[in-house]
Amino acid sequence: MNLASLRNQIPCLQRVTYLNSGSFGPTPQPVVDAQQAVLLEQLRMGGSAPPVSQMLGEINEACRETVAQAVGAEPEEIALTQSTSDGIGIVAAGIDWRPEDEVITSNLEHVSGVLPWRQAAFRYGIKVVNLEDKQGYLTVEDFAAAITPRTRLICLSHIAWNSGAVLPVPEVCALAAKRGIMVLVDGAQSAGQIPLNMHELGCHFYSLPGHKWMMGPVGTGALYVRRDMIPQLYASRAGWASISGDDQGGAISFHTGARRYEAGTIHSPAYAGWRAAIQFVATQGADEMYARIKQLAREARAIFRKVPGCEILGPDDSALWSGLLPMRISGCDPKTLVERLWKEHNIITRWIPKPYALRISLHAFVTVEELKRTAEVISRICC
Repeated sequence: MNLASLRNQIPCLQRVTYLNSGSFGPTPQPVVDAQQAVLLEQLRMGGSAPPVSQMLGEINEACRETVAQAVGAEPEEIALTQSTSDGIGIVAAGIDWRPEDEVITSNLEHVSGVLPWRQAAFRYGIKVVNLEDKQGYLTVEDFAAAITPRTRLICLSHIAWNSGAVLPVPEVCALAAKRGIMVLVDGAQSAGQIPLNMHELGCHFYSLPGHKWMMGPVGTGALYVRRDMIPQLYASRAGWASISGDDQGGAISFHTGARRYEAGTIHSPAYAGWRAAIQFVATQGADEMYARIKQLAREARAIFRKVPGCEILGPDDSALWSGLLPMRISGCDPKTLVERLWKEHNIITRWIPKPYALRISLHAFVTVEELKRTAEVISRICC
């Protein structure tokens, strides 16, 4: 990975210190170029001109293939979505819930990994089992202890959005496989950080966004549905994009793959941009970028621990660290701190509600010098 080359292709880094890829990644130049090329062709020819219509369809399928390659899946196992939340909702609405079913989740989950199960509890009478974390982390034993004969599905994040902990997804998947339990993984903070291989991971469903660590456009995402689960997961919001044909009100033929979960028209320029983002990351080397993220996680802890009153949150075990680093500074309100870092110093971060803390994102393009400067600024603001 060439750090200078990586940074040169992300123009905003010349103006700001970008420490919030966990919310929205910065936009690389190739991503803008790819979207602009599609939009200009639509401008030149018209949106429904046959060559443009063909181009848009080819863009969608090319993106599906690129996403599949990036996550170690087959194109037939990928549905293009708008976000991680969108994919989780597709799964939650597509299962034939019974009143006695149980879903295991935890307080490490984003609200989008909790609300669909609460809705299912309201509509179908299922039970939601909510695990409490230990220092921002859960073990496979925690999940095992919560399983009952009624457990139908486990929903967990690959990386917890609030603590930054890498959760034991492969171990949970292996445990669930022995018990006949489905596993849905929230990949909002892992896709673009951790090299992924769905077939090795062993989950049934994996939902991910394009706009965070992958640095693609907002409004892009994908849902992996393991091949054997496609006939079992109901297409709850079927539309013209879900089917391969119909006989005018009679028999309908759904796509045999995960395309059946795509209901209608999608914004193809954005998916052209996402494909360019994935290819851009691939040229840098996914393994090399992840290695740098882990290195930054170590260096950032050493740097911010020198800030008076700074408490680093999340697990102590370095094997569980990711590019998300939550922290509190004694006597300093996180929301106010985020506002001042931006308004006074062009440093982009965010605050999180539970735990109420500052959270910085350590993508591979971040420099140690930027971290040191941010720590110095925080020291001046808070001390």
